[in-house]
Amino acid sequence: SQIGQSPYVVPVSPGFDISKVKVTGLDGSVYKDCLSKFIVDAKEIDSTGQEQVAAIIKAPDGKRFASNVVNRHDGTYLVTYSAIMEGPHAIEVTYGGVQIPSSPFTVNVSSGFDASRVRAYGPGLEAAGPQLQPNLKTEFTVDMNGAGKGGLGLSIEGPADAAINCIDNKDGTCTVEYTPTMAGAHEIHLKFNDVEIPNSPFQVRIQGNADVSKVRCYGAGLEPGKVRASVPAVFMADTRQAGDAPIEATFTPVAGAAPVPVSVQPVPNQPGLYECTYVPQAVGQCQVDVTCDGNPVVGSPFVLPVKPATEP
Repeated sequence: SQIGQSPYVVPVSPGFDISKVKVTGLDGSVYKDCLSKFIVDAKEIDSTGQEQVAAIIKAPDGKRFASNVVNRHDGTYLVTYSAIMEGPHAIEVTYGGVQIPSSPFTVNVSSGFDASRVRAYGPGLEAAGPQLQPNLKTEFTVDMNGAGKGGLGLSIEGPADAAINCIDNKDGTCTVEYTPTMAGAHEIHLKFNDVEIPNSPFQVRIQGNADVSKVRCYGAGLEPGKVRASVPAVFMADTRQAGDAPIEATFTPVAGAAPVPVSVQPVPNQPGLYECTYVPQAVGQCQVDVTCDGNPVVGSPFVLPVKPATEP
């Protein structure tokens, strides 16, 4: 027989304060066919990740699919998902089987891409450092999560070719390894669907072991009285006793103007010897700065009087 007033409704509490669980990094507008990520943060109630987290995505056609959840065992969970349909999606997030505050979350999915969402970082993109040396492999990471569907373009410009290897990490990121073969300034260009990403090109200096004190610069282009306005001035830079490092040089085309690059060309069949050419634009003073391995050579900067193109 049934006891009076049966059945009894007994409220059951989950045993934790669900209001302390929150979501961070969830973008309300994402691109289809690419990985998007957000964090479920339960640190306030669980610092080791004892409970299960689930995130179910409901597409505009009503179909539901699961996301990938990684327990970081520090109270946070990394959620990764990819939508294949345009339109508003609902994301139901549960912690320990209980929906967290504000769940389900609405995310609008559209086609397209945004190169500004791509991030690149790592030791191989730092301006300088001991990890940046000739014939030493270094690396950096490119994170394309949330940027849309597209491809990564990569080039390295410098005094010599660099071996490049790109590894797909299968998580929306790739690791780029490269090995420079010569010291000097390098430019690393990173493009997503042919659009430069933020901070690209990255300026990187590969440090060599040159003895800058042994670099010699000579020629009419560095001799007072022999430099004329609008006439190419030529000098030689000899690094053959200094070690394997390229020459870089700038000059001021007009007195007080910002410096511009000098044309520096290796002399054929004479490794370490460079022909340097510049064209001062006006009568007055011209400053020529010459560096090897990023350091001024002996005598630099060279301050030269510029004479008229022809004698009065």
